[in-house]
Order: sequence, then C-alpha cells, then structure tokens
Amino acid sequence: MFCLQIAVLAALVAVAFAAPQQQRPFLQQAQYNQRQQIVSPSNNNRDVVYLIKETPHNNIGLEGYNFSFEQNDGQKREETAQAVQTRDSEGNPSVILRVIGSYSFVGADGITYTVNYEADENGYRASGAHLPVAPAA
Repeated sequence: MFCLQIAVLAALVAVAFAAPQQQRPFLQQAQYNQRQQIVSPSNNNRDVVYLIKETPHNNIGLEGYNFSFEQNDGQKREETAQAVQTRDSEGNPSVILRVIGSYSFVGADGITYTVNYEADENGYRASGAHLPVAPAA
C-alpha cells in the first residue's frame, strides 16, 4: 500500500513539472535600453552599485572553492578554500576547510581599506594596515 502511495505521489509531481511554464514577453528594445542605462558606468551615478569584474570558477564543492569579484564602488573580494586532511585533538583523522582571502572597500574618508584573512583549524585571523594589533605576549 505504501509503495502505491509513493507511486501516485511521484506521478502527481511529474505531471506538475510537465505543465507548460508561463511565457514571459520579450523586452521591447526601448525597455532594454532603459535598463542598460540604469546600470551603465557612463551615467556617473555612484548610488547604483554593479559588478564590473567577476572570476567564475567551477565550484562543485568536493575539494574546495574559489571566487573573486569587483564592484564599481571600489569593493573587491577574493577567496580560496581547500579541503585539507588533518587530525583532531584526539588524533582522529579529520577534514577541514582552509580558507584564505581578502576584501577591500572605500571608507567614508575616501581611503581604500583592505583586510586579508585566513581561517583554518587555528581559527579566524584578519590583518590590515588599519586594524589594531595585539601586543606581543
């Protein structure tokens, strides 16, 4: 009986996915030009933030990932992660994600600030010329 219920449910799901999708009209050329103007770098509108550079990668998540991007307002970010075999505190095998990256932004004072960071089995560590440094122990 349970198998019959599963089969009926699967058939209903298949019918739902097979239904025709709603058709959306294509943008008219005037509408397209309007949208392009909104995000165009030539309109000198600093209130509109858009992506000016992206480095896409094949991040399927098996052994790590990496990405980077840059926006027109000066923000940048890049990050790389790698799955690493290690041992936990009890000596058992473990896999961790070791992450290295940085991000930059333009402060209200017009200065670009950059933070470099690393995250791994030892925690998160950030450094930057504008960040305070703890006194040596």
